[in-house]
Amino acid sequence: MAKKIRFPLQMKDGAAVRTLEELREHFDLESVLGYFADGKLKTWLSDRYYDEMAEKVAALTADMPNLNAKLCEILGVEYSSESDDTDFEALQRQNEKLRVLREVTDDQEILENVDAVAFDQDELFDILDDAPDVIYLYGDKFSIPYTKSGITYIGVNNPKVSLEKNELEYKKNGIMLESIRFANKLDAGSIVVALELIQEEKYDEGISIIKKLAEAGETDAQYLLGHFYQYGIGIEENEKYAEEWYLKAAEHGEPRAQYELGELYQHKLHNAVEDKLTYKEVTQAESNVIKWFQKAAEQGYAEAEYSLGKIYENGYVIEPFYYISAEWFSQIPASTREWIDSDYDIAAEWYRKAISHGLSSAQDALESLNESIKYKENGAMDNYDKGMGFFFCEEYEEAIEYLKKALDAGYKNAMEDLSECYIAIKDYQSAIQYYQMQLNDCSDNRYIVKKIADCYYDLNQPIQAIEWYEKWIKSWLIRCSESKRPGLGLIKHDDNYIPDEFELKSVIPNLIECYIKTGYRNTAIRLIQGLGNPVKAYLDRVNGTNYMEGVI
Repeated sequence: MAKKIRFPLQMKDGAAVRTLEELREHFDLESVLGYFADGKLKTWLSDRYYDEMAEKVAALTADMPNLNAKLCEILGVEYSSESDDTDFEALQRQNEKLRVLREVTDDQEILENVDAVAFDQDELFDILDDAPDVIYLYGDKFSIPYTKSGITYIGVNNPKVSLEKNELEYKKNGIMLESIRFANKLDAGSIVVALELIQEEKYDEGISIIKKLAEAGETDAQYLLGHFYQYGIGIEENEKYAEEWYLKAAEHGEPRAQYELGELYQHKLHNAVEDKLTYKEVTQAESNVIKWFQKAAEQGYAEAEYSLGKIYENGYVIEPFYYISAEWFSQIPASTREWIDSDYDIAAEWYRKAISHGLSSAQDALESLNESIKYKENGAMDNYDKGMGFFFCEEYEEAIEYLKKALDAGYKNAMEDLSECYIAIKDYQSAIQYYQMQLNDCSDNRYIVKKIADCYYDLNQPIQAIEWYEKWIKSWLIRCSESKRPGLGLIKHDDNYIPDEFELKSVIPNLIECYIKTGYRNTAIRLIQGLGNPVKAYLDRVNGTNYMEGVI
């Protein structure tokens, strides 16, 4: 039986009381009333078997006359009406605010300063009377007075605020604004007008309006300007400017900008080697990806919730093989190459949130995750992760050892990775074995069929290579007759069709070479003649001028 956790009561003097004697020694009425209001006092008493006291506390009601005196009497504490200035209604309000806030944030700084959280405009004015340094805003819309200087306003739920002047003037007056959206626009409907102009390809006029709004602090315009710079819409494409404007909008709490900023940093990581990013720059970018996806997801942005789910499921921001050729990669200890720990519980939570916000693809991801959880419990995923870690480090023998353990535990996804490991060490026969196992589950897998053909080609076994190349080519370029001789009955395919360039570049020349090696030169010629003209022109281009004529 699991051991029950008995929480203490925290008193104003900092004491965490666990016994009735400690409660009486450190007693303060305000704290105890707060625990009475939220039901924790009764639970605390019951957990310590003060059942009679717990029943008496449960019988008390908030509107009961002399509530404070009766509560003190039950707990055996002396009550003084002269020193009792406790506002029970205010305590109830505070507890209700805490309940609401805990549903949207776990930021202890906010929860510990609940008295500085304004839920509406009247409450904001009341808090301003106490001249605080920081005010938290939780609500739909607030008006921020310009005359109250030296205050930082922080949005809890990304509220809208209206300003008497532009944001720059507020900053000059010592007023800082974080995680908020601006409600006031320079001109009603001006963004709509700008977008209509852009849609009509009147880019200069439309972009000019968006820029003015963005520079004045309008969050939607800042996001749009970042979007235009990122994709070169009506303006020259500029990733640096896109990042700058997304950042401004993201800092004002715009979830779309926060998500796009995370995507932008993720895109940078894909080009880490090409752009010669340092290890420090890579880890900073990864941190930024998680940071901005998290902020957007916390506002219910479904795409960000899905992206976070993927990160926590995989245990990395992008696949580590993007870094393998970086100069610094081999110098980083293997234990630090996985920048976050995979956590299926957190991943599932984010997928479910994305589903609740209408993202259907998250349902497929959740189902796949549930399958992975099964293999996590029997150790298959741990072995698979270790195996892939060795794979990414090009330590193939060790990778094979752990991937086999994962496969033995039932994780079939390890089969393809095992095949790739064997190809890397040129053990093509073993690679074929595991590719064949995959075909038992997926007989129409063109990629696997081609990989088997390539293995036979590398083994210099042209008859077997022809068999497998024809299986692949049947579904892409041509169809075979019922003849048992390889290549007979090949007919012309659609002249306008060109399959994937990488596959076409390797398959056709390899197949032709195998035909010639096995004495089927005429079949090779018939294959060439049967190809569509665009395909022949492409092969001439990638393999050299008049490549086909040279074969013939």
